[in-house]
Amino acid sequence: MAQMLKDITIFIHALSGGIGLGVVLVVDYLFFKFLKDRKIDQREKEVLDHLSDFVWLVLGLIIVSGLFIYFSDMEKYHNSVKFQFKMIAVSILIINGFLMNLFISPKLIDLDLKNLSSYKEKMAIIMGTISFMSWFLSFALGRIKFLDANLSTLVLLYFLILIISSVLGVVFFNIKKTLVKRN
Repeated sequence: MAQMLKDITIFIHALSGGIGLGVVLVVDYLFFKFLKDRKIDQREKEVLDHLSDFVWLVLGLIIVSGLFIYFSDMEKYHNSVKFQFKMIAVSILIINGFLMNLFISPKLIDLDLKNLSSYKEKMAIIMGTISFMSWFLSFALGRIKFLDANLSTLVLLYFLILIISSVLGVVFFNIKKTLVKRN
């Protein structure tokens, strides 16, 4: 059955990846727009929560369509470095999203993003960065037809990208905070 539905599941998988990346871009844009006053109010949190629900729906479609794709040619995908790496990135998305929903999202209204001094405030920025980069890399990986690298190299590169982008996210947020204070 998975082989018969392969074309439609690849379409759904790619469409879900594109929509997911788009929604994450919107969430990140709104998050920073909402932070102009350095706090998230109840209405803004509700908007972000609704978008988060939609991201989980799209992620569910990616997982289900990914399973159908895998079962359409198990031997091929089981031995595919690209597929294995994509599953690692999606797993990171799921874990990161779960932790964000468990620890960060319920406390968005209480975060003091004026100082970005506490662990929770920095984690909110880092987890958002990890989410965006994982979505972007997963989407980009789906568009690459041929990948000539081993899994350990890809995973190392992925984690380096996550670390560097997370540090840059915190630095950028601090610079933006400093510029806003001056104006």
